[in-house]
Amino acid sequence: MGALQEAVRATYERSRRTTELSALEALMGEDVLLAIKEDEESSLRHERYYDQRVYVDAAWIDKIPLASFCSSVKDIHGLEIKSKVEVGDLLVHRTRTQMNAGSAPYVLSSRSLIVQAKITDANPVVPIGSLSKRRVTSTSKELALLEHWPEFDLFETSRSLAPIMTKLKINASDPHSFYGAFLRPSQEWRFGQARFGDPCRLEFHEILDALRQGEIGDDAGGTGPWARLTRGVMQAASNRMIPGYLNSELRERIQRVQTGIAGVDLRPLVDWCFPHRMAVLMIDQVDFEGHGLEQIRAEFQER
Repeated sequence: MGALQEAVRATYERSRRTTELSALEALMGEDVLLAIKEDEESSLRHERYYDQRVYVDAAWIDKIPLASFCSSVKDIHGLEIKSKVEVGDLLVHRTRTQMNAGSAPYVLSSRSLIVQAKITDANPVVPIGSLSKRRVTSTSKELALLEHWPEFDLFETSRSLAPIMTKLKINASDPHSFYGAFLRPSQEWRFGQARFGDPCRLEFHEILDALRQGEIGDDAGGTGPWARLTRGVMQAASNRMIPGYLNSELRERIQRVQTGIAGVDLRPLVDWCFPHRMAVLMIDQVDFEGHGLEQIRAEFQER
């Protein structure tokens, strides 16, 4: 069993989770993030003149980005969707960047995927939540978005009057959209691609392995629609911690917000104020090349 599998198992053994948000929060916990880093670094090839490091971090968006369809869209039962829909519960963004002494960082790859989290007792099959033949539900809206990706505008909140991005048309055939099922009895996650009727069989470590190998996810660099969507989500992410040099060079990040004052844990209040929060998991692989990088590497180690 790998470090990540063991960390996930131990996390849910310590405290049983009963809601989607609490289960997802545990998956973004410090022990799991450290295990992701350990597993990621164990997969790297270390060469004499080639130093590779991995940095793992998590952030939360307290106001989930929402999609508003640009034209008439119907759910799986033919009911018209007239309201905004949440983009997802988790964005996983992985970059690989090359750094040379005296040169600007060069991003070799940038990929991301989105997960809609659900909680169930058994047999997780997409879309996991119940569907109604009489009315549009949050589940039927989510399925319409994640499986088919009709053209949409992206809004910061449900009350936002102006979109932050317009006319996004995502290629629905790319493997970038998933459902994550948290099974209450066994306290474990299973993931499946966002296609109606698909079973959720992949474990968390398998999702991350496939993303690293480029088997799933989509290109989050450049100017394509998936890259634009990823940037829109990333720009809303808060409580970001990353080495300063990467912070200024790779992508926009926001400083960590305090969730406690004088030792008092304010997370229950945050959860009450923002019951629908989106998690962002960021994995940054950095390949150091050349000479004169000792000072930069030392800075990373200190942070």
